[in-house]
Amino acid sequence: MKILPLITCFCLFSSWGFANDEVPQIVKDAFAQLYPEINAPDIYWEYSKDGVIATFQDHGRLTKAYFDESGKWNEIRIRLYLDQLPLPIRTLLEKKYRNVDITFMGKVLFPDGSYIFRIESEYYEEVVINLMDKQGVLLQEQRIPFTEGLEVY
Repeated sequence: MKILPLITCFCLFSSWGFANDEVPQIVKDAFAQLYPEINAPDIYWEYSKDGVIATFQDHGRLTKAYFDESGKWNEIRIRLYLDQLPLPIRTLLEKKYRNVDITFMGKVLFPDGSYIFRIESEYYEEVVINLMDKQGVLLQEQRIPFTEGLEVY
């Protein structure tokens, strides 16, 4: 019975390495054009329903680049601290989100040069994702229940 956890760990770690090896070369090349200074061993690759995601550190900030499988990048998300956000968003967060568990604050860059800010908050039964412009104007809100279909005791 003690061998089962060992086998599980082996399979898990093997799949992590496998994910990095199976990234299409065209996606790796597209990433290298965007970030030539980032070394391959410093990139963690993963698949999502929308394509391939590269996670890495860029200038000390956690960054995720989203690509489709043909190598076209769709967006880049850069984690920011509160003091790195534009003043209107900071002010809004300090007033409206004072008692909220904010799990992600970041800037989302698009290929056309535009950008928005993404704020993810966790509540008791859902995660709320707010997309805002640099003035703090809400562009879109998405609510994702995480107890849906589960019995909560």
